[in-house]
Amino acid sequence: MRVLLGIHLPRLPLDVCAPPPADGDAGRAVLEQGVVLIADAAARKQGVRAGMKRGGVLTLAPDTQLVERDPAREADA
Repeated sequence: MRVLLGIHLPRLPLDVCAPPPADGDAGRAVLEQGVVLIADAAARKQGVRAGMKRGGVLTLAPDTQLVERDPAREADA
């Protein structure tokens, strides 16, 4: 008997690539080729949205921690 299992982990890039910042108010966002792939609740509260470019994020929320996506780290997780 063959069993296939699919798991959807939409926050994986955020959890793996961007550890929580020391400043609890600062948000986190993961970029892919300079565009926001995913942002945490703190960043979204400041107006950061998926699809925004790096410059737009820094204008709206300059304290946001920006990290480039690392598919290798995601695969290891």
